Amino acid sequence: MNFLEMNGLQTAQTHFKDIFQNNIHRDYADAMLDWLEQETDFFTAPSSTKYHGAHPGGLLAHSLNVYYRLRNIAIRDLADKEDPGKCRLSEEQEETVAVIALLHDVCKVGCYHMETKRRKNPETGRWEDYEGYTYKDPIPLGNGEKSLYLIQRHMVLLPEEALAIRWHMGAYDGAAVRLGRVIVCAHGGLPVGMALAGSGHVCRLDRRTGGRAMKKELCKPCAIALENRGKTVKAAGGRCEKITCAECGRRRFGYTYEVTGWPTHRKKEDKLT
Repeated sequence: MNFLEMNGLQTAQTHFKDIFQNNIHRDYADAMLDWLEQETDFFTAPSSTKYHGAHPGGLLAHSLNVYYRLRNIAIRDLADKEDPGKCRLSEEQEETVAVIALLHDVCKVGCYHMETKRRKNPETGRWEDYEGYTYKDPIPLGNGEKSLYLIQRHMVLLPEEALAIRWHMGAYDGAAVRLGRVIVCAHGGLPVGMALAGSGHVCRLDRRTGGRAMKKELCKPCAIALENRGKTVKAAGGRCEKITCAECGRRRFGYTYEVTGWPTHRKKEDKLT
């Protein structure tokens, strides 16, 4: 369900506020919502520069999409096991789901800016100007850490909410890769955390593509090097343009690729016995 596509930005914003006010009742929740609405670009910002939600209102749409996916997972995993027909969450669980899903990406407010970029037209071979988003973070704490910092300036989070938001990037967070077992154990000891542990990580709940592929901007030499190291590297489309390579960190011409994080192996032929 994507209210932005179905009903427009204004209706999606109203729907977000309805979910927030109907489910989040703790002290200073109104201050949190006022801050989002009056002092940030949360309701008009994109969710990325060129991937999911790379358009005005993308962050709002992404947050609503994650809310519905996470709530469905929570209902499936936390509903009354003794009464399967009673598929409802408690008020406390509804509040926690809303807090995690709606606010996990507040770290992105004030970070996206439109500017003129250059790219090569593959049909004409000529360079051309286009308007696109750039990402400039004034408080570079990291996604999860920054969201916690901004939220807790306005209202208090429960431990499981803080854990879910801090580690919502999952395998896309280098610290999460190093502390994977610790994080899973922490999530597993908390009610909604148990649902999250089964779903992977919050940000993946709105991914349009499945599997373990990660989109990266790469120069050609680094794309080849990754393939030589046993990873699957597939061009994701788009034009050749000036990028900062995700591997070597240099400003070069390159493309966007889908990179599978684990080596792929050929199936062994069955041996005749």
